[in-house]
Amino acid sequence: MSRRGVSTSPLITKHGSPRPQLAWGRGAGGEGASRAGVAEQRIYSHTVKPLQPQRFFTANPGQKGASVSGVPRRRKTKQSGRRGQSLILIIFLLVALAGVLALTFDYGFVILARRQMQTGVNASALEGLRFGDDYPPLRTLVAILDEPLACSDLDNEDVVLQCLRNEPECGCDASDAACLRSYIRRKAARHLLRLSFDDNFDLPENNTTIGAGIDSSLVNRVSPMNPKFEHQTELGDGSGAAHLLADRSNYIYRPDDFQTNLTDEPHGDMVVGFYDLNQDTHQESTASTLDSYERDDFVVNRPSPLDPATDFVEAFLIRMRRTHDPHRLDRVSGVSSGGGGLPLMMGLLGWMHFDQPSGSHDIRRDGAIVRATAIAHARPAMQAGVGNASLGLLGLLNARVDGTSWKNANSAAPTQIAISSDAVILDSSQLRPTSIGEKAIQALNPSEALIASEGYLLLTDDLDGTVNPPVIIGFGYVTNASTDGNQLTFTREDLQPVAPENAVATLRRAPLDWADIDVSLLFEKLRDFDSSNDLLLAPVLSRTVR
Repeated sequence: MSRRGVSTSPLITKHGSPRPQLAWGRGAGGEGASRAGVAEQRIYSHTVKPLQPQRFFTANPGQKGASVSGVPRRRKTKQSGRRGQSLILIIFLLVALAGVLALTFDYGFVILARRQMQTGVNASALEGLRFGDDYPPLRTLVAILDEPLACSDLDNEDVVLQCLRNEPECGCDASDAACLRSYIRRKAARHLLRLSFDDNFDLPENNTTIGAGIDSSLVNRVSPMNPKFEHQTELGDGSGAAHLLADRSNYIYRPDDFQTNLTDEPHGDMVVGFYDLNQDTHQESTASTLDSYERDDFVVNRPSPLDPATDFVEAFLIRMRRTHDPHRLDRVSGVSSGGGGLPLMMGLLGWMHFDQPSGSHDIRRDGAIVRATAIAHARPAMQAGVGNASLGLLGLLNARVDGTSWKNANSAAPTQIAISSDAVILDSSQLRPTSIGEKAIQALNPSEALIASEGYLLLTDDLDGTVNPPVIIGFGYVTNASTDGNQLTFTREDLQPVAPENAVATLRRAPLDWADIDVSLLFEKLRDFDSSNDLLLAPVLSRTVR
């Protein structure tokens, strides 16, 4: 065949032998070939290779594997038999991902509930330690009353105290002031714990989902309608999604039945005892005493004789628990409380179920165990705020006293110190929240009266003559404080108490004045005053987990 002077002959003969040919010219013989044609012929003579027809064609076109049109048919390979295998792998992968999703979903609820419970008990432990030495302010006493309207005079502290003594849960004799004080401090701690899970500080009503996780009543296992199934999961009371959404606040766990544990049982909700600062082990129980709530760092009664390696300080312990109560130590009237385990949501959708022996823990049946414990003990107050007599808020008084004069003050009788370098009346308008290590306020007003008769004095020291003006090294609690312009009169306690309010034992940041003083000398003075119980104390959280 020819096209525009190009003549080609078949590449394959009828006998199957290769015969590649190429000629350029007007005729079949290639006459009149030009130089370009010769060059083209040379190129094709190098690039065209003989074909191997036996790879593509058979001698008989009708034989299996041949193509009548001359187009080769693809041979079957091993890969052609593996089609669809990726779909099976994807199905298995989706099942595994669903399991991971369920685990993440349920474990996330456990972590959230644990964090909410820990936040509540942390605040409550600090509150319980504050009122171990004296009654809380009147406003707190009124707030913790079970029935405030039944009390005849809410403005009279003695009347309110008698109303608290008459509560059925108290059980204290009329002459036992220590028992009443212990009962009140526990009620104050419980009140703050309940407020931690309330939406508007109105405890009788809480229509939100604020709480310590999902209540165990949300997920129930009932007898199935279909006899083929052993168990069936029901949400709420089974009345439907609309009722479940409307009553969602009823399915949140809150510590409404917290017990006071006045006998200080080790497994109680609130326990007054002693914390060992030198203990290295901090855990709720060991493997051999699982769920016994025994601790190596906390004891109810201080051991006697004391081990020199220990350093016990008075402490207040509070715990929340959501367990299946295997040893009957939870939900003991007057001692301990507890909620059901945190129910699984996605985990209950699994098709496999294995019933555990009676009395043992079945996480699908009993839910996840969640516990939170906090312990607070006292340390010297590092920062104090300004008091407000009109609000009944204790705080700093507008007076500062030299630390040496403070240590020498007689606790058995009112102390009088002449207004001088040892005792200074400050301008109340310049009074501000103060931290240890800050330079003493220099704005003086000797003729001004004290802002309150009860509060915290500023205690100063010159750090062995290294600073001027002196710096604050702590605070001192006083009562019956007054001044006549010439003398400062006050009554101090022999052992400084824990501040009931407006003082903390931590610092959010170091004061700027620390850059100008010897901080090691400051804390040396602080330890010296603390060893003789001459500094106001404040609650601080202890280590409970390690």
